[in-house]
Amino acid sequence: MAHLEARYNSDPSRNWCRPLPDKQITIGKLTKNADWVVDWDPKVSGNSGYHVLVEWRDDKLFVKRRLLPEPTRNPVFYGGQPIDTFELPINGHFVIGDTRFTVLDDSQTPQRVERTEVDFPRDKVQRLTYGDPNLQLNALAELPGMIRQLPNDDILAEMVINSLLRGVSQAEGAAVVMLGPESTESEPKVIVRYSTRRGANPERLLYPSRKLAYKAISSRMSVLHIFQQMSNDEKPSFTAMPENEWAICTPLLDGASVGWGLYLAGRLPHEVKSKDSVERSPELTHDVKFCELVADLFSSIREMRALQAHAAQLERFFPRNVLRELLGKGLKDGMLDAKPCTVTVLFCDLRGSCRIAEKGQDDLVALWDTVSEALGIMTSAIMENNGVVGDFQGDAAMGFWGWPTSSEDQIEQAARAAQIIRRKFAQYAERPAHRLRGFACGVGLAHGTAIAGRIGTIDQFKIGVFGPVVNLAARLESLTKKFGVPILVDEAIAGYLGDTRPEFPCRTLARVVPHNMTAPVMVSELLLPAGEPGGMKEVHRLDFKAAQNEFQQGRWDAARRKLVFADGPTKILKAFMSRHGDRPPQGWDGVVTLEGI
Repeated sequence: MAHLEARYNSDPSRNWCRPLPDKQITIGKLTKNADWVVDWDPKVSGNSGYHVLVEWRDDKLFVKRRLLPEPTRNPVFYGGQPIDTFELPINGHFVIGDTRFTVLDDSQTPQRVERTEVDFPRDKVQRLTYGDPNLQLNALAELPGMIRQLPNDDILAEMVINSLLRGVSQAEGAAVVMLGPESTESEPKVIVRYSTRRGANPERLLYPSRKLAYKAISSRMSVLHIFQQMSNDEKPSFTAMPENEWAICTPLLDGASVGWGLYLAGRLPHEVKSKDSVERSPELTHDVKFCELVADLFSSIREMRALQAHAAQLERFFPRNVLRELLGKGLKDGMLDAKPCTVTVLFCDLRGSCRIAEKGQDDLVALWDTVSEALGIMTSAIMENNGVVGDFQGDAAMGFWGWPTSSEDQIEQAARAAQIIRRKFAQYAERPAHRLRGFACGVGLAHGTAIAGRIGTIDQFKIGVFGPVVNLAARLESLTKKFGVPILVDEAIAGYLGDTRPEFPCRTLARVVPHNMTAPVMVSELLLPAGEPGGMKEVHRLDFKAAQNEFQQGRWDAARRKLVFADGPTKILKAFMSRHGDRPPQGWDGVVTLEGI
């Protein structure tokens, strides 16, 4: 695999070596402007932007100096000449300031043969002691700042490896390694994610023992190898640090770093001939102990970063208390997987956006701002009431309750969210200068069984809910236009809320067959509490309930006498009765057909 090494000629201890990915990488002095940082060289561009862009493809490194919006102050030298764009082969190099960048390839590196192997299970490591306390405490001094900053993976690896080298004076090099895909004991594949080394000789490279790395990472315990010396014929032109007589590999044990490890190599302080002599060597056992400590700290930081990244993704969907519960359970595997559950679905659509869209072709930004504010009202109401934002469809939003954690009061939470949405839109519609003036919304609520959960990959996914209940919620929202009411709910929700919940009053409207559905549904309106602006007096709700009951029973004369209201549902029922000559059709089943009304 090809790597790029950066080494400061003025201080060769300042260096790094990273694998070249199949994408463009920027190199500069500051993390805010570059993917890979060379912070030791004053001639590498910093505040003005990155210095060079590199890309590995077709077994060559393509290098391009930044020229826009303004050229870098210092040139890039290739072959001793300042050149802005060029290609580098394996073992080729270019220079910026006093830093040399070299393309390396470890695919042909011969593997060292171990003379002695010593395993260090966790219980054995716990009995070991640390070496020089002052040296190792100073080496770890930067880690608290590292935890606070939580830098990106490359900077984090660099800081950890530098701390590791500072704490082990006899070490010659260190690396963050990981097992490659399809790695086996007979054919171990090891990827060096970051490495650095001491000394000024540019031909001394750290290529970890693949056998050692595989053994330590797969067995999940530290392993130490004492190597045989290589003959001159075995040494490649770019040697794998042949003077390194020992190496330690310690695995990272957190869930975010499966297959990762720390690799440390150096020279023996004295002759070691057997496993017993290794275990009696305080210098080597001290190094194992310190390597385990740094690996544990590295694991904890990476796990914290993974949790924060995961939490940031989940914040788009989950309210804070649901997210806290999920994180408190450790986001176990499968917790977010799609599964059958009982849910309450809310579907909300903006009214008036089509009209403004026809007039707003010349000001789409203003139109989008209006739609965004409307969607913000919907999603805030959903999440403030512990719902999950499931989807957006143009100027409509969908939320649901009952997943990933079940809730006995999910219907109340959904009903409360619907009422909040209605109040907000009514409030803003009356403000002359508000961008939502003249807009309204329709809300449909349905309750039932669905499949809810995560769809996609671990990095790119969406939260969704699927099933007839979702379609029903959307159809109920559409029916709010026909009935001229803000919120419609299905029979399950109306039956649950009943007549004894003054904060969630409902009135049954009609049994209808929604568009593209075959089974009739009894739809009800969710009202605001009596006495609240926009609410219905309780006596009027009960009067309508009595009229609707007469209508369902086929006593249309009595129903018409009691339908004294001038609202949408009353007009629907009166129009249906008039169309049938004020007599229930033969075989009356209580279903109102809305076509032609």
